[in-house]
Amino acid sequence: MAILSAWTFVHVRLQTPSRIVIQSNSLDYTNPAQGDFQSHCLPPDEKSWQRFLSTLSKRGKGRITLSAEVYSAATLVGRFQGKYVALKL
Repeated sequence: MAILSAWTFVHVRLQTPSRIVIQSNSLDYTNPAQGDFQSHCLPPDEKSWQRFLSTLSKRGKGRITLSAEVYSAATLVGRFQGKYVALKL
């Protein structure tokens, strides 16, 4: 779910027809999930996002590292980090 929340963040914000793939990722489990859970992508700083867009525009390929947090019953149960690559179509 964390991978999907970050992928969706890129997809929704990108506004350029692109193929988005995950290059690498890690997920640290901090607590056991006690039932339903949800994930939220943390927005990158504006400088990183602009560098990603600029590289995508100039080279047809851009990379960005995103983080997400996974919660269950208001408790942090996981921290995700993934590197996403967008390929201009």
